[in-house]
Amino acid sequence: FVWANSKDNFASLVNANISSVSSYISDDSSIALLNKSGNLIDAVAWGSGHSNPFVEGSPYSNNPVANKILSRKSLNGSLQDTNNNQNDFEIK
Repeated sequence: FVWANSKDNFASLVNANISSVSSYISDDSSIALLNKSGNLIDAVAWGSGHSNPFVEGSPYSNNPVANKILSRKSLNGSLQDTNNNQNDFEIK
């Protein structure tokens, strides 16, 4: 699932599933995917100094900068999911 900024057509360039019109997705935050019943399916948190419930393990320590993507790592062709955001994500 890709959520990206729509500024300068970035969302289209990365084939985002959804986009926002703000100039960035906020620093030190998180995103969660929930099922229809409201149960947590997956989550990612990034940055530091926030107390958001949507984190698995430790947050990814850095905030993505303009034109960069916080992306799940791939290991042997499969997406990595160890339930620890620090280990499972990288900035591309």
